[in-house]
Amino acid sequence: PAKRIDEQAKIHSSCASTTGYIDNSEACHNPTLLLSGSEDGTARLWDLRMKRASYCMMIPRDKRGGVPEVTSVAFHPCALQGNEYEDKGPDAILGNSQNCTIYVCTNRSVYGYDLRHHSFASVKSENAKTTVNPIVKSPHFDLSSFFECTDEINQLSFSFPRYDSVESNNKLFLSAADDSGEVHILQCVPEKYTEMANSNCTQSKPRILYHADPESYAITSCAVFRPRNNETIMASGGTDCMIKLWDINRPK
Repeated sequence: PAKRIDEQAKIHSSCASTTGYIDNSEACHNPTLLLSGSEDGTARLWDLRMKRASYCMMIPRDKRGGVPEVTSVAFHPCALQGNEYEDKGPDAILGNSQNCTIYVCTNRSVYGYDLRHHSFASVKSENAKTTVNPIVKSPHFDLSSFFECTDEINQLSFSFPRYDSVESNNKLFLSAADDSGEVHILQCVPEKYTEMANSNCTQSKPRILYHADPESYAITSCAVFRPRNNETIMASGGTDCMIKLWDINRPK
């Protein structure tokens, strides 16, 4: 008979400092970083070497003043520039915990946090060279109105960079799978705080994939891009017990 998993595997390490249940998490290309979202209205960036949270991102309260549950988290696949592709390869996308941008969703809202900008602003405001405030009190991006989701978002997913084309990395896609049975997709999602005003995502309508017919009342529980192959191919799954493959450049 097969052995129970807990008899075969051992816990390598553990981290704990949230005040609510952890609903989702995402690993980073940097093996020392982990991102989690919790029902306590926070997202946390974990340093697995120190076994603690490096940053805690606060989610804006809802219209009634309640604390919203974080339903999904995602790292922005920061693009390397120039010859760094040849020098560092595809696994060197993200640096330390202060050198990344993350996105989180709650209900129908999508927020982004530029930790580079936060680190610089925090050090400058406190007039300290080595101290950075680990609490990020407000998001730097709010893409909620641009996604135009009409129901609760279940998963965020970024397309993968193409390492043979630096230019294509400026056109990464971010998808949001929601309870209406749809997947909404934006292109050119900003990575840096200074890019928000000029981002093409704020000037275009989202692409919408209809995973489920409205009559079926099925939700889209997940949607992910095909890794490291073609950034326009993605798969979606839902409560209709189906997985569908899409070329988002040809949604119909």
